[in-house]
Amino acid sequence: MASVIAKVRPELLVWARESIGLELETAADKMKVPETRLEAWESGEESPTIPQLRKLGEIYKRPIAIFFLPVPPLEFDALRDFRRVTDRAKGDFSPELRFCIRQAQQRRMAALELAGELGEDLRRHRPTLSLRSGIVQAAAQVRDLLRVELDEQVGWRHERDALAAWIEAAEAADILVFQSSGVTIAEMRGFAISEEQLPVIMLNGKDAVHGRIFTLFHELVHLLLGESGVSDLQGRSDHHSRDDRIEVFCNAVAAEALVPAASLLALPMVARYTNPVEWEEASLDALSRRYRVSSEVILRRLLAVGKTTPEYYDQMRHIWQARARQASISTSTGGPTYPLVPVRNMGHLYIKLGLEAYHSDMITARDLSAFLNMKLKHLPRVEEMVLGGLVRDDILL
Repeated sequence: MASVIAKVRPELLVWARESIGLELETAADKMKVPETRLEAWESGEESPTIPQLRKLGEIYKRPIAIFFLPVPPLEFDALRDFRRVTDRAKGDFSPELRFCIRQAQQRRMAALELAGELGEDLRRHRPTLSLRSGIVQAAAQVRDLLRVELDEQVGWRHERDALAAWIEAAEAADILVFQSSGVTIAEMRGFAISEEQLPVIMLNGKDAVHGRIFTLFHELVHLLLGESGVSDLQGRSDHHSRDDRIEVFCNAVAAEALVPAASLLALPMVARYTNPVEWEEASLDALSRRYRVSSEVILRRLLAVGKTTPEYYDQMRHIWQARARQASISTSTGGPTYPLVPVRNMGHLYIKLGLEAYHSDMITARDLSAFLNMKLKHLPRVEEMVLGGLVRDDILL
């Protein structure tokens, strides 16, 4: 029996492929059809079958129904590219990153709609920063927004506790914090979607815990600047463009907020040095454990306050980068299982909005399943994790 031909508009096929950032050759290769066949579909000379259209939907990350629309739907605005990319042009996002951005924007809109139905007051005051803001003052405003005292920070047992607490603090300020499992760290450490209501911070779930903590603060500064965009957090020492100035500012404020200079200089092990020195790694590790940040962040702070030299910082940075590259190629011992990763990636604030709407009889269990993109059988476990007191850092690995 012959397969049914899908009567779709060719321009929808072109739009779906280009919107995910795939070249014709690459898309054809993923479809396992000749490039000329896909080109014929897109020109209207031929049409795919329903099974072939379903496969295209999987590749382009689109529901099959979208191909039957009369015109391509309006898309979200593209995010600004703050990265210092080396293997691709600025603004040239991979299909994985494009999908990650689109999914975050769609989730924000779904959460915003539910929050409106629930009568949630999202008119939260957040400080407004500019590139003219003082670093110390801006960092203090960040900490005031998160409402976490330094004594609480240095009392956390583990870096996972720190990440969990900082995310919880950001969500308490009505900021959606998502994590991604599908984009490489080399391409994206994080991104921010700056909006008045339910702004978004995306973290790369493949990153180390310390890395995600710093990214959270970096992207939070982006939000307070009113700047949406994708970051890689590479160090910048120049100020040639406004994008460079923004990234330098975000890095500086994030570092000061996490490790306040006044607090660092007051420590006896730091105050005893009157001149820049080369620090032993054991001392850097001790300071890292105190503030729950990476040793590199600590050494960068010591450089900023005149307690080490640029040469020693560069030397250690190269050593840490080499170790990170080696660790990235080591065999994985496994990680959280389903549905732990989806819960981590969606964040508690997003999931709680869905659960609250469900328990208020505003949506059905099937609606909740669609909201969370999860099978019905997993919903009781998800509710237990989010509302039942599961230790949050257990799902942040």
